[in-house]
Amino acid sequence: MLVHLRLTLSASELALLPFELAKVPVGPGAAAETWLAIQTRPPVCVTRNIRTVSSEGVAWPERPRILFISGEPDPDLFIQHRTALIEAIQPFLKPDERKVADRQDEKAALQSFGDLLTILRNPTLDEVMRECREHRYTHIHVLAHGDLYRLSPDLYGVVLRGRDDDPDIVSGERFATALTVIDEGCIHRPTVVTIAACDSANLGTVVIPGASFAHALHLAGIPLVVASQFPLSMAGSVPLV
Repeated sequence: MLVHLRLTLSASELALLPFELAKVPVGPGAAAETWLAIQTRPPVCVTRNIRTVSSEGVAWPERPRILFISGEPDPDLFIQHRTALIEAIQPFLKPDERKVADRQDEKAALQSFGDLLTILRNPTLDEVMRECREHRYTHIHVLAHGDLYRLSPDLYGVVLRGRDDDPDIVSGERFATALTVIDEGCIHRPTVVTIAACDSANLGTVVIPGASFAHALHLAGIPLVVASQFPLSMAGSVPLV
């Protein structure tokens, strides 16, 4: 039996509390303790959501369209993430699409694998916004470095390429705006966003208003956001994909 511990929160301050690291007793009268999120009897899955964004009633997409946004992390790590995503969609590619996929240049800035997967390598936020305007993506995967947001040095963002090729530390609010499409009165956002970046769910401080990068995406209306509250290892990011 899997126990789903669902924390419904609205106060961003609570994002600072590392619920995944909470210790619980092994059993009645036991002196030993175990970590809540990694205990096996019973296994516990901890999630957080806010009252204004509910997964109930969400039309989960039957056919995904994935956008992989890669900043400038380790080149070998990019290849590992790329390989994992391509392997995931291989069974659903048409024969001619498989041939095109096999010929794709892994170093190209824009790579397409049918209508299942698109890869943007080292894009600017404007390029991400343009791509989301042209196509309706259901899943977004981000591989990038995390860093402190310059305009609010106690908050974290993800690092993309700036307009002048300088690092652009993008806040969650700016990124959510880039992913949101308003067309003829209809609003489209991805259903799932996964972020392989250090501190992407780290709030940083409760002194100034704001929330973590991941919390800002969820607050904008994205039902499922997967991120890291702590530094994320390169090796650990691959199973996440």
